[in-house]
Order: sequence, then C-alpha cells, then structure tokens
Amino acid sequence: MSYSEKEQLASREEVLSWIKHRIEELENELKMLKSILYHYEEGTPGRLSIDEKVEEVKVGRRRIARLYIGDSYVRIVPEFEMVLIGDMKEYLDEIIDEIREKQIKEGVEEQDQAKLTIRERTNGSIKEIIISNIEGIAEVIKAKAALKYVAELAWEIYKAKEKSE
Repeated sequence: MSYSEKEQLASREEVLSWIKHRIEELENELKMLKSILYHYEEGTPGRLSIDEKVEEVKVGRRRIARLYIGDSYVRIVPEFEMVLIGDMKEYLDEIIDEIREKQIKEGVEEQDQAKLTIRERTNGSIKEIIISNIEGIAEVIKAKAALKYVAELAWEIYKAKEKSE
C-alpha cells in the first residue's frame, strides 16, 4: 500500500467518524425539538427532557396516549378525557407497592422508592400519570405495562360512555 492509499484510508475513516458523530448530534437535536414542540402544544410545564423515549399507545389504529420513558420514570399523557375509576387507581397503587417491595429488599431508602403521581386538568380529567423513582428494566417494563393497561381500559370506558349518551 502506498503512502497516498494510506492517506485516503485515514481520510475515509475520518469522514465516516464525522458522519456518525453528526448523525448523533442531529438525533439529539430532533429529540430536543420534539420535546419543545410537545411542551408548547400540550402546555405542560417542566418535564422537558431530550433523554425521553416516546411510544404511542394505540387501540386499533387510534392513538389514545403517548408514553414517555425517562431515566428513572415512565409517564403517560392521554389524548382523550381520561378518567380513573377507583379500581384503576387501586391497580396502579398495587403496582407501586410491588415495585417498592422489590426496592426495599434491595435496600433502597424510602424517599428514593417508586412513587405514583396523577396530575389532573381543571375539568377533572387526567393530564398525565407518572411512575417515578424506578430503576432497571423489570421496573420500567412493569410501569409501562401498567400505564398502558390503565389507558386502554379508560379508553374503553370513555368510548362506552360516549355511545350511551
């Protein structure tokens, strides 16, 4: 291999490295812009994070909520006037208790244990539900599944109520 071929090879590697770095920068910028857009569309204070992953919760083809996964929390934001009936709140409390039991066994301090926060709009419907202070894949999966289940159940109740009116 001649000197110019080695020089071209190094240049090719540098270009590939730069392209990969630039793609990463653009992906981070896109995440940030999506967070800002969501903030202004929904009017939700705080909780802007470029580290959040977003998943759609759908029933059939209809998107009923967005699920946001952060470093130590999972939150769901419904796209309909979601109302929690007593059983749904109890179910979420049970999930939190299960996660806390595991955390207690692992020696997690009480103030750092899983927490459920339900934010309501002025009309009483749910603005967002947050399960925070969770770590590890198992806890995140459990929190995601619980929030999706509650959203899907609330959607079915919402649709049934809509039909009866």
